[in-house]
Amino acid sequence: MRSIRKTTLLAGILALSGVAAVHADDRKFTYSYEAKTLPQGTWEFEQSATLQTRKDAGIWNGLLLREEIEYGITDRLNASIYLNTAYQGNTGVPGFENERSYGFESMSTEWKYKLTEPSVDWVGVLLYAELAFSNTSYEIETKLVLSKEIGPWTFAYNFVYEAELSQADDPTRAPSGPGARTVQHLRDLLQLLALLRDRHRSL
Repeated sequence: MRSIRKTTLLAGILALSGVAAVHADDRKFTYSYEAKTLPQGTWEFEQSATLQTRKDAGIWNGLLLREEIEYGITDRLNASIYLNTAYQGNTGVPGFENERSYGFESMSTEWKYKLTEPSVDWVGVLLYAELAFSNTSYEIETKLVLSKEIGPWTFAYNFVYEAELSQADDPTRAPSGPGARTVQHLRDLLQLLALLRDRHRSL
């Protein structure tokens, strides 16, 4: 049974890339963000897949799928919606039951606001926030994104803060039906936001 837990993570990611010719909205790094947004009125679809195959014993195959639709609300403000699904197939792995499954993992929404331009200003600055929720947990991730373009080179640094809230699997609290689950998600989300607000005020 999973218990209620709260964790925070503070990390920095430094990235460096040299590219001869790119478009304004090209993404040069896999994990690091740059201080860039889509132009107003444009949209982008992105799909990523992560394969997990290694265990000390037995057969373990995991495939994490992530689909994103991003839209430029203004030249500085972008919003995205993510759908995260997963396939899990494992046999004979110690500590795990044999499993073959595919289904919903979580949904998330991402917001980016660009303060300065990396190609024109002294440094590009972007504010990033992502809110994700699944059947048993909620997660908030924020980033301060710094990047700079100097000729063919791009420098990027991301300050990351992440908070996660998980709840125990309690059948007596579980809502029934898709509509009830959606209402429960919204209620729990509002409670989480209120908790974070109260904590911020107490600091």
